[in-house]
Order: sequence, then C-alpha cells, then structure tokens
Amino acid sequence: MNTATCARWAGVAAIAMAGLLAPTAAAAADGPSVRVTRHGAGRAVMEVADKTVTVRKDVSADRSVVTLTTANDHLTLIVRRGILSLTGPAGDVTMKRGGVSEYGQVLALLQGSEAAARARTLLATVTEGPDTFVGQSMLLTRTLLESASGSSKAMTRHQE
Repeated sequence: MNTATCARWAGVAAIAMAGLLAPTAAAAADGPSVRVTRHGAGRAVMEVADKTVTVRKDVSADRSVVTLTTANDHLTLIVRRGILSLTGPAGDVTMKRGGVSEYGQVLALLQGSEAAARARTLLATVTEGPDTFVGQSMLLTRTLLESASGSSKAMTRHQE
C-alpha cells in the first residue's frame, strides 16, 4: 500500500470512529459497560474492567495498543502496520506478517499470562455486538486472546 492509499484509509477510519463512537460510553445491556473516551478525530480509548482485570484499548488511525492488567500481571499488545508486539513479565516478542516462527512465542506469552486469561473471560461477557465500532474492537481483542486457547467463539461472532 502506498502512502496516499494509507492516508486515505486513515481518513476513512477517523471519520468512521467519529461517527460510531458514543461521546462518553457504550453501555451494555447485561454485561459490563465499555467506557469510551474520544481524544480528537481518529483516536479513541476503550476500557472495560471487573474486580480482577482491566482491559484498556487505545485505537488510532495507525495502531492499536491493548493493556491488560491484574494485581499480579500485565500484558501489552501493540498492533501497528501489520506488526504484533507483546510485552509482559514473561518476555517480549514481535511478530511481523507471516512470522510463523514467532507465532509459538506469541502463543506461549498469551497462554502463560494471568492477565490474558482473565481478560478473555471478561471480554466474553461484553454484550456490545459486532455491528458497532466498540463491539468490533472488543471482539478482535478477544479473538486474539482466544487464539492461545484454540477457541474460535469470538472469531465466529465477529464474522456474523
């Protein structure tokens, strides 16, 4: 993708985010509430938490930073331009597109993380559907976390 195409997609993403996000929160009917804060055009922060874990997702036109935090663990997942980076107490790994050799390391970090396990459980209770930006965003995060356990429930819901 050339620079002009990337710039156009960034503009489209910024417009879509501005139109799809509620000004302060996306309320869920029966599940936990996802708090949404917009930071100007093209950037939003979504946060959902319970007593055991906090999931914070900072999304902008060119990257997504997810921070999973528990009392005893934390994990940061960054997706930027086709590169996935994970950072936590058990180590760091960066996987580029098609990085098959790094995939095992990514899975090991996710499988060994208490924060990832608790976040996966929490995100399964978010009722915001895949027809909204917030719902899509939470489902994509959940899908990545579930990949470590072999589950495809979030992917199936995302594709509906």
